Amino acid sequence: MFIDEIKLLDCRYSMKDIEEEDTSSDDDVSPVNMDIVCGNNYIKDDRRLIITLEVNCHAPSLPFSFNVKYGASYTLSQDPDDDELDRFVNVICPFQIMPYIREFVSELTRKAGNEPLFIPPMNFIAMDKERKKNDASALENGK
Repeated sequence: MFIDEIKLLDCRYSMKDIEEEDTSSDDDVSPVNMDIVCGNNYIKDDRRLIITLEVNCHAPSLPFSFNVKYGASYTLSQDPDDDELDRFVNVICPFQIMPYIREFVSELTRKAGNEPLFIPPMNFIAMDKERKKNDASALENGK
């Protein structure tokens, strides 16, 4: 697998109104939850894999919200089987793209006049196991 490019596709950042800001004390800091969405498209004829990784954050404890979307394209040396493709899409590629998003978000929040937001490293292996467990549950429940 060869990385052809990784680039910013879209970014939306907005400050909350000062009246909307949470006035709770700094001792009452809660973890920031973010939604992560990974999309993909595998072009079999070219052995090309296109991945998008999107991070959304609308935490009430922060004075801002954002949506950042990065994309990457990969050329594969051979056609992967379904399990390999699933691992590329849900573990390997997001793991490679996420540092770019983390750096971009920390700089974006800093340049906007806020404390930099440092997104912690994420365990994509655990996230993938949870996704598979949820998919299996949904199948068992007939959804």
